[in-house]
Amino acid sequence: MNRVDLKQMHFISLVWGGILFLIVIALTLFGFYFKYRTKVYKDYESILEEKTKEYLLSHPVSYENSYSLEELINLGVIEEAKVSENACEGYVSVLYQNDIYQTDAYIKCGIYKTRGYGEF
Repeated sequence: MNRVDLKQMHFISLVWGGILFLIVIALTLFGFYFKYRTKVYKDYESILEEKTKEYLLSHPVSYENSYSLEELINLGVIEEAKVSENACEGYVSVLYQNDIYQTDAYIKCGIYKTRGYGEF
């Protein structure tokens, strides 16, 4: 029977523990980097949703609808469809229930695309 060398097992455990630690650190840093890179787009989506709600409060509709970014520009809701030098395409979907407007913005700017874009 082979004897287990405890020093060797301890060394292997430390190596694998270090590797797992480095993988966790790398994934965490990647997550923070991705969040930092997409923040400007998420902020633009929030602005679109807020400005569309403001417009709908003064020009009410009582049905499900969507507004493209071009329509929002023509209506004077937003000034341009551009984020960080990237021209954007997109729309804001509007759902009216119980006297409340629920808006969701979907944009496609450069390499960024909102999850669910094109499914409405």
